[in-house]
Amino acid sequence: LDGASIVAGFTNSHGSLIGTPVTVTVNPAGSGSGTRLSRTAFNPPNWLTIVGKPQTGNTYTVNPLANGAGNEAATLDAALQALSPGDTLKIVSGTYNLTRRIQTWVPGTAANYITVTTTTAAPAIFNYTGGDSCAFFLLRPYYQIHNLEMHVATPGPQYTWGSGFYMGDDPNNDWDANYQALMGAESTWNDAAKLPYSAHHIQVLNCKGSYWPGGAVHGTYGDQLAAFGCELWNCGYYHPGGGSAISMDLMKQKTDADPLVVFDGKPMCSAVVGCHTYDNREKIFTAMGAWDIMTDGNGIIFGDQNDRSPYILNGTGNNKVSLCANNITTNNGGRGINFFNCVGGYVLNNTAIRNGQTWHY
Repeated sequence: LDGASIVAGFTNSHGSLIGTPVTVTVNPAGSGSGTRLSRTAFNPPNWLTIVGKPQTGNTYTVNPLANGAGNEAATLDAALQALSPGDTLKIVSGTYNLTRRIQTWVPGTAANYITVTTTTAAPAIFNYTGGDSCAFFLLRPYYQIHNLEMHVATPGPQYTWGSGFYMGDDPNNDWDANYQALMGAESTWNDAAKLPYSAHHIQVLNCKGSYWPGGAVHGTYGDQLAAFGCELWNCGYYHPGGGSAISMDLMKQKTDADPLVVFDGKPMCSAVVGCHTYDNREKIFTAMGAWDIMTDGNGIIFGDQNDRSPYILNGTGNNKVSLCANNITTNNGGRGINFFNCVGGYVLNNTAIRNGQTWHY
């Protein structure tokens, strides 16, 4: 299969949807399964509209080691807190340790997204050694996160639910007491006064992650969340409830005049396009006292996005439509792509190989 080309597109009732070719290569020396697929960097197909994000602010550079080893998180948080709408923060490319989570603090705007990227084409790689949490908490709107890698440094049962890139609001958690007080009741998520501080219009682009039990990219309790061109592997380990490499669940659709992703003339409340997920499974504790029992763990899951969900706040009927297109998902314990309890969605031109690797599938 080396060099085999799959045309990324097809024709249906909406007309021709021909995109860019995708090269699929089998690498016998890749993952532990003996099969690993690779693809080129994300290039949006011509039938997908990603709304432009003008930048009018300043560009800043931060070296995570500027204040010495062990202070990387504090250094990055200080830089993130100093941003304004339209700014770009460039992290010096390299490999670093992260002893606790970092987070977005300042909201962007529809006209001026905030960008976090790297100084060169090489990524900024973070090996996480903190508590059972996430590495990068994306709780403010209008952000582009590009070319970062978040990995659990030492996988094991001490991590049961954390995520690499966590996009979402959950008023039931204890991330930030002030944030909880601001957000108030979940039913007021669409309140105009609270929208500037909630998780929507966020894209994680060309990022990588591994060994996150709650998924390397996890979008929840938000709207207009997307993963583009990400490579994610070995996630779901030690998660008791079904961790997957990419999770988009419990979305809240708001009335939106500035959608992040448009397909078929509709704004998508979440989108996963051009990603590669592989070797994602669970290892749960059993009554026999043994870890390494493979159970679930999907490559990509869209969960609980339907018009029966209590989280839908606007209108009647289904307005939670998601897009899953041009992805490669292989050798996962559960399903390659799982739409769970969802009513509306587009599943287009994906490649799913050797999934359902757990004993009970």
